[in-house]
Amino acid sequence: MENLDQDTLLGPDLPRQLKWRVVTIAQDISEQILSFSKLPIPAFGIAKHINLKGKLEAFAVAGGDEVLVLVVKTGLKRSSANFRALSQMFEGPIPLAGFSMARMAILLSEFLHIPILKGIDLSTLQTNSTWKPWSPAKCVHKTVGGESGSPKITDLWDGLHEGEGIWKAVAMRAWISAIVAKYWQPHLSQSAWIKTTRISSKQLKSIAKMLIEDEFMDANKPRIVGNEFTNVKRSGEHITINNARFKTRVRRSKSTHVVLTDADGMQHVGRARGVNGRTTHVTTRSRVSTDEVKNIYVIGKEESTCAELARDEFLLLVMQGLRRLFSSPFVRYLWSPAECSRRFSGENVTHAHIIDNLNQSQSNVVDAMTATDDPVVVVHGPPGTGKTSTISAATSKLAETRKCSWIVAQSNVGVKNIAENLQKRGVPFKLIVSKEFYVEWHEHIYKSIPERMLIRSDVLEKCDDPAPLLHGIHVILCTLSMLSNPVLEDSRIYQLVPVEQLVVDEASQIGIFNYMHLFHKFRKLQKVCFFGDPKQRNAPYGQDNAKTLQCIFDLKHLQSRSYFLDTQCKPISQTPATIRSFISSAVYDKKLHSVHKIRDPSCLAFVDIYSTEEQVGKSWKNSREVHTVVRLVEKHYHSKNFCIITPYDPQRKAIEVALRKANLPWGNVFNVDSFQG
Repeated sequence: MENLDQDTLLGPDLPRQLKWRVVTIAQDISEQILSFSKLPIPAFGIAKHINLKGKLEAFAVAGGDEVLVLVVKTGLKRSSANFRALSQMFEGPIPLAGFSMARMAILLSEFLHIPILKGIDLSTLQTNSTWKPWSPAKCVHKTVGGESGSPKITDLWDGLHEGEGIWKAVAMRAWISAIVAKYWQPHLSQSAWIKTTRISSKQLKSIAKMLIEDEFMDANKPRIVGNEFTNVKRSGEHITINNARFKTRVRRSKSTHVVLTDADGMQHVGRARGVNGRTTHVTTRSRVSTDEVKNIYVIGKEESTCAELARDEFLLLVMQGLRRLFSSPFVRYLWSPAECSRRFSGENVTHAHIIDNLNQSQSNVVDAMTATDDPVVVVHGPPGTGKTSTISAATSKLAETRKCSWIVAQSNVGVKNIAENLQKRGVPFKLIVSKEFYVEWHEHIYKSIPERMLIRSDVLEKCDDPAPLLHGIHVILCTLSMLSNPVLEDSRIYQLVPVEQLVVDEASQIGIFNYMHLFHKFRKLQKVCFFGDPKQRNAPYGQDNAKTLQCIFDLKHLQSRSYFLDTQCKPISQTPATIRSFISSAVYDKKLHSVHKIRDPSCLAFVDIYSTEEQVGKSWKNSREVHTVVRLVEKHYHSKNFCIITPYDPQRKAIEVALRKANLPWGNVFNVDSFQG
C-alpha cells in the first residue's frame, strides 16, 4: 500500500498519513478484502463515486487507517474470488457505515449484485429527526471537533474532482466515515440496520434505476453559478448583495460559499447568512471594497429541497424496516400493473353530454375526475387544449360535494394559472406560495388574485391557528415541493384540509420517484389525476440526457387508459392551418384538432434581426432583439393583452427590464419552460 497524506481531520490521535491502494475490481484482491473483514473495528467506512453518466465508477472501504479503492470498469463476476470476499464483508458481522447510506446500499447492491445486511446511516445516527440529516462536516464537528476543516470536508462530498483526485476524494470520504463511526461506537448498535433484503430484488432494481437517474441529474448540476446583481453595499459586518435574477440569486446555505472578485482580481470568500427578498447578507473572511466588486459566484452544491429530504427519509425508513414500500395503494397502482388492472374499471367511457362550455374530450376528463371508480386518471394535454379549464371545471364540481382537493404543479407559474381560472369560476380556494419566490420577486404575477386567497409560507409558519385562514375552504393550491414542507405538517393544515383528491399538473416534468413518499404520507387520499404533455418535457439539470427518466406517461400499464385532450381552444393555437396540421401529424399522431377559424398566414410573422447572441453563464441573450421587442410593444401592443415568450431566461429578464424602463407593461414575459402547456 502507498501513503496518502491528509490534512482534513486534525487531532492528536488522528494520523497525517493513511495507507491506501487503488485497484480495479477485475484484479484479484480477495485476500486483502478478507483480511479487511477480520479487522478489530466497530464499522467499515464506505463511500461511492458516481460519474457524470450516472454509473458507479468506484467505491472505497476503510478500516482503521487503511483504505481500499475499487474501480468498477466491468461487472463483478459471481464466480470470482472478489465476489465471494466482498459478499463475506457486506454480509458479515461488521457493519458498513456511510453518509446517505440507504442510497449507497441500494446502488452498491444493484451494481455488485451483493446484498448489504448491516448498513448504518451516519447522517441520521445522532439527529432528533430522520428528516434533518447532518452533513458530514457537522458529524465531524460533533465527533472529532478541534481544527478539522469544514470547507475541506464539504468539498470532499460536494466538490468536482478529476483524475486521481476522484480516487483520493472517495478514499477520504470512506476514511472519515470510519472515523465518525469509531467515535460513535456506543450508538451503532442502537441504529436500525439498513438491509437491502427488506424489499424484493425486482423492487430493488426499480428503486436503483430511479436513484441512478437522480444521481445522474445531481452530478450534472453546476457547482459554480454566476450571480447577476444590481449593487453591493456594506451593512455593518455584512455585505448586502441586491440580486438581479431570481434564478441566479445568492441563497442562504451552509453547503456553498460566495466568491466576490474585485477590480484587481482579488477574490474574497464568504458565506450567505440571510436572505430577505432580493437582498442577500454575506459575511466574508476579508475586507471587501463594495464599490469595486466586479463578479460574484456561488460555489458548491445547493442544499437539498424539502421534497428531496422527505423522499430520502422515506427511502431510509424503508431500508431500516420502519416503513413498508408498498403500504400505499397508489404506490402499488403505479409500480404494479397487476394491482392496477384489478382495481381499475373497464375502458374509458365517452360521454354524450358537454359540461360547462367544455368540448367533448374535456367533458370526458371532468367525468373521469369526479367519478368514484378509477383511483388514477392520466390526461395527455397538448398546448392550448384547455388543461387548466378542465382542472378548474372538475374542481368546481368536487367543491360542491365538499371533497378536499389539492392542486399542485412543478412550477409556481403553473399553479398561479390554475388559481386564476378557479377565481373566474368563483371557486373558493387558498394558494400557498413560498416567501422566497413571492417577496420582491414575483408579487406582480399575483396581482389578479385577491390577497385574501394567498397564504405566504412564512405567515403560515408564524400562525398559531390556521383554522380561521381556511374556514370554508376545500381547495388548496401549491407547488409539488411545498407538499413536503414541514411548515404544512406543523401547522396542522393537512388535518384541516386533508388531501383527498390530488391533481398534479405539469406531470410530464416530474419523475415518478418523487411521488412515493407523498402517497405514503397522505393516508386519506382517494384519487390522483395527472395532467401533462410528454411531448414537451422540460429539463431539470441533466434530464435531457437522462433517457430512462420515467414520468407517469411512461408507465405502459397506464398508457392505454390515459385520456387525450384533442382540441386546441386557446389563442396559442391561432397559427396558420398548415403549421397546425404539421404539428398534429408529426407530434400527436393526427389526433390534435382546432376550433379556430383563422387560416390566413398573416397572423404569423418572422422578423430577422441582424445581430449576434452574447453568452450569459450557460445561457444566452440578444440585445438587439430586446430592443426590437420593446419597439413592437411600444408601437403596436402596449394597449393590448399581449404575451412575450423567449427560449432563454437571461433574454426574458432583459426584455422585462427594458419594458419597465420604457414604462410599458412587463408582467407577461415568460421563457418557454414556464409558459408551455
